[in-house]
Amino acid sequence: ARSERGTVRREAASRRASRVRAAKRAARVETRVETRARDAARRERPARRRARRSRAMGAPTMDDAACAARMRCLYETWRAERDGAFGGASALVVGTGANKEDDLRYLKAVALEVWLFSYELPDTLLMFTERGMHVVAGGKKAALMENAREVLKEECGLDLAVHVKPKGEDGAAQAAAVVEAIKSENLVVGMVMKEKNEGAMMQYVTKALGEAGMEIKDVTSGVSLAMAAKDEKELGFVNKAVTLTSKALGFAVKEMEATIEDEKKLTHAKLSEMTEDAIIDPSRLGLKFPPEDVDICYPPIFQSGGEYDLKYSAESANTKLHYASPPAVVHMSVGARYTQYCANVGRTYMVDPTPAQEATYAAILAAQEAGIAALVDGATCASVYEAVKSSLTSAEGVDGATLASKLNKNVGTAMGLEFRDMTFVLNGKCETKIKAGMLFNLAVGVQGLKEPSAKEGSKNETYAVMIADSVLVGAAGETPSVLTTNPKGVKEISYIMNDDDDDDDDDGATADENDDDERAREDAVGERPGDAREPR
Repeated sequence: ARSERGTVRREAASRRASRVRAAKRAARVETRVETRARDAARRERPARRRARRSRAMGAPTMDDAACAARMRCLYETWRAERDGAFGGASALVVGTGANKEDDLRYLKAVALEVWLFSYELPDTLLMFTERGMHVVAGGKKAALMENAREVLKEECGLDLAVHVKPKGEDGAAQAAAVVEAIKSENLVVGMVMKEKNEGAMMQYVTKALGEAGMEIKDVTSGVSLAMAAKDEKELGFVNKAVTLTSKALGFAVKEMEATIEDEKKLTHAKLSEMTEDAIIDPSRLGLKFPPEDVDICYPPIFQSGGEYDLKYSAESANTKLHYASPPAVVHMSVGARYTQYCANVGRTYMVDPTPAQEATYAAILAAQEAGIAALVDGATCASVYEAVKSSLTSAEGVDGATLASKLNKNVGTAMGLEFRDMTFVLNGKCETKIKAGMLFNLAVGVQGLKEPSAKEGSKNETYAVMIADSVLVGAAGETPSVLTTNPKGVKEISYIMNDDDDDDDDDGATADENDDDERAREDAVGERPGDAREPR
């Protein structure tokens, strides 16, 4: 009888082991399928971006009133800053090459085209002079510019010459006509220096002027000054970009809360993809925005588990969201565009924060609020940075000097048709003056922070805090308006875990590895009951 019972137990153990192995094999197959699907979706994103762009460009139209008002603004700024931000230039030459929608690129020439003509003009050359404009373009872009002839003459007193580029040609012959006009009038040419070789026609003009010994001035700051203040129509687009951005962050926060509540496995990369998909399909966020009008400013950034990079070029890693061994810190940055106008928000969330972490967060939040208060008409960009740094240095209950030493080199930039306009960078050196109607991404980031109570080498030992908002500069004497209103108080970003279970040592492993183990455990012993968690 004992022998028979032993045989039954061995057979039962063998069956359980077989089920575990089968579960692991199934998990690996499913993971491979998910990985292939994720990679395919990533490859499809550029094509979807091209489709959105082509739909947006399908029927070129121009807002005549906005074009006239903004053209006057450009010329007024040019006259006022001719010997300053425009470097003495008597002609402005900007242009773009063929579309490269595969990349998230920000070109000042594209921003200027959209700002003036409500339309992106790829493979186009523009030259502005005191008396008028020269345009080299083909197809419907040339037709669009022809439609601008009357409004430019009647409203701005500018003559327009459109040089039509035949289909299939590189525009060299037409660009040569522009170069001859420059030489004949002995014009001093200004370009956006980082874009002087952007496209075949810009390369041709730059080379021809160099061979003629003509100096090219940098007018990057001048063009930024002209586009800095947002008019009423632009603010309408900005407000929609803000709504999309704030809703997208709310979506990501809900996914994080569900992950914590249900003890699920979710990687930073997966959360980034889910949030990007929600942005480019606004109906998922309950918004009735045309999909062709929206895009991301950058792939959404999610970080936790001791590895933080507060640059907007950072990527979300394929490691699990770290929350199971508190105190845990999760950083989120989300930026979205509506008709190419940008908005941004950044938040830091904490799971069972220590008193020291709460005090640190409160000090950084106060510093951001000090920066917002300093973002007023007539102030310099450097004064905003100094307000943030001074607030950190004098913060009570924390080592303010250490916090200030770990502050990022800048606390944001101006935004609009570009995500980062570096003419208005909020650092300790930029003396450019802020103007009413400007939009800023005010982002206070402090990284390399240490949690004294954490074990040495653990994922809780090092953390970072970033708080970012889209802020509109008010008129003279008015306070700035914070457009992104996602909660950011200490208690609003903190979560309490109602269990004292041992730390999950697997938190830094890849999702593929942990999914195998998780599926095997669930197959062998059934699903685990989830411990309740609640936001503070």
